[in-house]
Amino acid sequence: MGQVRKLVTLAIFIALAIGLKLALIFLPNVEPLTVTFFLAGYMLGPLGGFVAGAIGEFLYSFFNPYGAASPPLLVAQVLSMAFSGFAGGVVRKLAQSRTPRAWLFGGIGFFLTLVFDLATTLADVFAVQLGLAGFLARLAFGSYFYVIHLVTNTALFAVLLPILIPRLQSLTLFRNLPRAQNLSERDAAPRAVAADPARL
Repeated sequence: MGQVRKLVTLAIFIALAIGLKLALIFLPNVEPLTVTFFLAGYMLGPLGGFVAGAIGEFLYSFFNPYGAASPPLLVAQVLSMAFSGFAGGVVRKLAQSRTPRAWLFGGIGFFLTLVFDLATTLADVFAVQLGLAGFLARLAFGSYFYVIHLVTNTALFAVLLPILIPRLQSLTLFRNLPRAQNLSERDAAPRAVAADPARL
């Protein structure tokens, strides 16, 4: 994939994530950011997913209609979403040519959401210097919202990704993306042809 095409695709994923989140902003703790950035990483690789998550989350958090997050919270949000995008690329490489099952995607979504919730809660507590007691209190009083976040993201990962990934991979835009396990084979093929005059 050419660099320009890859950058445009990266921008589309970022815009899609922000647009979907703004459309659902009235629903507390329901967010399509995590699954979209994970999908970006799955389709564009670990670096592409990391960049999509970092830039997308920064733009959404910094220009949030309800106000920008505090610096420690902003850093935690950006790093957590960047990690989600990076994880998508890693899962793609580990899965190779197989699309993981729905239950595995659901487990990954649960884990990434838990990382985000714990990191942002710690950052928020650190910003106002509440200490361990404040952290535990936040977890207790915010448990209802944490459960909503964990359940909805687990469902989004388990339901959407098994459907979207095969369809995206069938598109010409993504069909030309080299799979991790085929890189060496693709690179070796031209050399093999050049080395065998009978095939020319």
